[in-house]
Amino acid sequence: MIATILMTLCAATWGAALTVAPQDEPAPVRASPAVKAPTTLEAWTLPGLTLPEGVTRAEGFHAISVQARTFIKDPTTHSVLPAPDAVVTQVWSTAREGEPRFQGGYAVLRYERGVPDDVREMLGGLLWGEDGQPTERHPENMLVSGEFLLLLSFDWGDPTGDWLRDALNEVSGLHIPHTWIALAPLLSEVFAAAQEQGEPAALAVIDANAEAFAGHSMANYLAGEFAIGQQNWPRAEQGYARAMSLHDEGADLLPGGPGMVWAALDGLGLSLIAQRKDDQGVPVLRRAVELANSMEQGGPAAQSGYNLACSLAMSERFEQSLEALRVCIEFDEAYVEMAQDDTDFTSARLRDDFRELLAR
Repeated sequence: MIATILMTLCAATWGAALTVAPQDEPAPVRASPAVKAPTTLEAWTLPGLTLPEGVTRAEGFHAISVQARTFIKDPTTHSVLPAPDAVVTQVWSTAREGEPRFQGGYAVLRYERGVPDDVREMLGGLLWGEDGQPTERHPENMLVSGEFLLLLSFDWGDPTGDWLRDALNEVSGLHIPHTWIALAPLLSEVFAAAQEQGEPAALAVIDANAEAFAGHSMANYLAGEFAIGQQNWPRAEQGYARAMSLHDEGADLLPGGPGMVWAALDGLGLSLIAQRKDDQGVPVLRRAVELANSMEQGGPAAQSGYNLACSLAMSERFEQSLEALRVCIEFDEAYVEMAQDDTDFTSARLRDDFRELLAR
């Protein structure tokens, strides 16, 4: 493996972790095949739900953002969008002694022929603007399941909102991520340690709070980033693998969209093949290449493809390695010089086909 590639990856993705780049579209909310989503409007209103102590709900709608309130008041947006066939709205309130009062809104809109793409696209733009995903200022969740569009609007970090998300996840198979507001102080400690003391100190903060961060995909992703920067391959593998497990299961989606998923896959694949776990690393890197290609990102695809070629060469799958390396070189001929000196290709360079490819 090439050290410069490794350090570039760490610097680029760690920087992205500090300030998540806006996405053109929000990360999709995945559905679990093990749970069948409700098929009626009434079922989506969760009629038999036992509410937490102090929580009430009633007809009506309350939203944090004016954009959400405007949409529910007029889902056609002045006749620009198709009208839903039915709408049900609820106001959720909590009033516990010694705690502030929170209010939130939950709405279900039914479109008989399925939720139109232009409704999804325009509503996403109205709710989140350039952020492309929920933020503290615009915390609404928009979810689509078949012919139903769900809109949740609760204050960022409101425990009632997280409770409702869990309830919806359980009955529908949707996977709506938490805001993790309670972990914000710990994450601040992680970032402060990274900036002031370096990656080992930041990783130490994560490890000291392992139980709190166990279900947090971003914290585990950061653990992988900090560990890979120190070439601590087993710890990097652990962090990335946990982050991807949480993401793939839908328990806690990585917040940065496809770009961060690619970085986690590439880091996981690299940490595996660095330990010569090639049988595990190869499929991970193939997935990273496919994802980068789907985003039309040639640079990331070539980076993952080069690591894939290294692993395939080390495991003596030379024809597959040659093809992966050829694709990288077609994108950037700088990979020729890398492969000429890379010890991972020592055996491969004895072959005529590799010598021909690298004779430039």
